[in-house]
Amino acid sequence: MRRVSIAMCTYNGERYLRQQLDSFAAQERSPDEVVICDDGSTDGTETVVNVFRATVNFPVHFHRNPVNLGFARNFEKAASLTTGDLVFFSDQDDVWQPGKVAAMVEAFVRDDRVGLVFCDADLVDGDLAPIGLRYWHKQGFADALQDALESDIGARTLLRDPAQMAAGATMAYAARFAPSIFPLPDGWTHDAWIATIVAAQSKVVLIRQPLNQYRQHVAQVYGASSTPATRRQHAKARSGSADHFVQTAVRYEALLDRLAGRATLDPDFPTHIRGKIGHWRNRGALRARNRVVRCCVVAAELLRGRYAHYSQGLRSAAMDCLY
Repeated sequence: MRRVSIAMCTYNGERYLRQQLDSFAAQERSPDEVVICDDGSTDGTETVVNVFRATVNFPVHFHRNPVNLGFARNFEKAASLTTGDLVFFSDQDDVWQPGKVAAMVEAFVRDDRVGLVFCDADLVDGDLAPIGLRYWHKQGFADALQDALESDIGARTLLRDPAQMAAGATMAYAARFAPSIFPLPDGWTHDAWIATIVAAQSKVVLIRQPLNQYRQHVAQVYGASSTPATRRQHAKARSGSADHFVQTAVRYEALLDRLAGRATLDPDFPTHIRGKIGHWRNRGALRARNRVVRCCVVAAELLRGRYAHYSQGLRSAAMDCLY
């Protein structure tokens, strides 16, 4: 029997929190514990948790941080306090389908090599009205990428951009990987880091049905409701400075260091991490070059396949030539 922990972070979440907690209680397969880390709420979040805790037959642990940790560090703390065999992440404002926990646990049980499971999600507005899109479609996480991620060399797929595929609210991981997960390196979000480090060492299973109602509203830290124009503006802003590229290379150097001495499912994965690091350092160095030199370097990186494997393909190449 796999014990299931839910790691949830809260921050002034009173408005939507009870709906998400109620969806835990409505699960066909109940969690074995819920661990909630609060990052300094000034509203009635703790009261909502206490009222809910009195209505369920599984433990609900509430921890109030003495200082604000921020989004990623708070999730790191919540996960580190769990005691289950499988850890599910939860936002404070979503709603889970009743079969979510059971379906994702079954994916782990069917194959002991599985260390990471994702599901899709329906995007909804603040009142849970459907937006008419699913999360993977909105992110451009197409069928070919899904199939690649489930293969034995699936971790390479995440080197393109783990944030395109890995939303903490839709994932669960095997707690046996905690020694390689913690502590969280600087610069990584908890979900992108855990997805990448666990996929490097185990099989990934995708559940292609939406098991979350993923709420999109103005108060959330991260969401999937940004427009293509907004995403292009952000990409353009990042492309104008070498810092973004250097910082990305440093993050992946931390990944390479963490995997040192650990067996990877794909023996060539460390080589591909080095390829990612070299590619992003090359991209950063372009910012000090003239347009002609830039385009020559971009062409060389394209021919080596690095834009396809380690960036967003032709779109990234065009940005590097133009900005």
